[in-house]
Amino acid sequence: MKLFLFFCFILGYLSRITVAEEIRDEGSEEVLSDYNYACGDELMETKCKCNETVLNCDSSGVKNLNIHIIAENFTVKSAKFNNDYIQILRKRKILPGREYSVQSLDFQHNWITEIENGTFDEFLKIETLILSNNRLTKIDENVLTETLGKTLTSLDFKENNFQQLSSKTFMYLKKLEFLGLSDNPGLVPYFNKNIFSASLKNLKHLDLSWCNISILEDDAFSNLRQVFL
Repeated sequence: MKLFLFFCFILGYLSRITVAEEIRDEGSEEVLSDYNYACGDELMETKCKCNETVLNCDSSGVKNLNIHIIAENFTVKSAKFNNDYIQILRKRKILPGREYSVQSLDFQHNWITEIENGTFDEFLKIETLILSNNRLTKIDENVLTETLGKTLTSLDFKENNFQQLSSKTFMYLKKLEFLGLSDNPGLVPYFNKNIFSASLKNLKHLDLSWCNISILEDDAFSNLRQVFL
C-alpha cells in the first residue's frame, strides 16, 4: 500500500511539472507573438525585407510594428509599411530600439484611424513622414509635437478623412518644407492664416489639390512667404 501511494504521489508531481512547463511555453509563445522579425538570412524567412538602409514591409500583412531586426549590423534609415491594413500607431511600438537612425517613415494605403500622442518622439532624426491614403479624421500638436518639429521637413496627409484643424496643429513644425493635404475636402473651412501660421515660414510646397476649394480668405497664405501651391 505504501508503495502504491508513493507511486501515485510521483505521478501527481510529474503531471504538475508538465502542466507548468506547458503554461510557460504558452506564455513564451505569447511573448514571441508580440514581435515581428525582419532581416533574416536565407534559412529564416521573414515578412519584412532589408536592402541597404531600407526596411521594406510593404504588402507583408504586418499589423504589429513591434519589429525585431535580426541583423544587428543593419541600420534603418527608411521604413516602409504600405498596404498593411494597419489601424493604430502606438508610442514606442514602432521599431523599438531602432528609432534612432530612422529618417523616413512611410504608412501609405493603410486603415489608420488613430495615432497615439507622442508616437514619433522617439524618432530623433526623422525628416519625412508619409500618412497618405488612410482614415484619419483629426490630427493635432500632441502628435505633431515640438520634438518631431525639430527635424521634420516633409509631411504628407493626402487622401484622409480630416474634418478639422486648429491653429495649434502645425505650430511646432518650424522646419517643414512640404505639407500635403490634398484630397481632404472637409478641411476647406479651416484653410486660413491661423492654420497656415508663421510657424510654417519655411514651407515651400503646399499641396491642396482635389480639396474642392471654391472660396478662400484673401490673406489665407499671408504667412507663407516661400510657398509654392
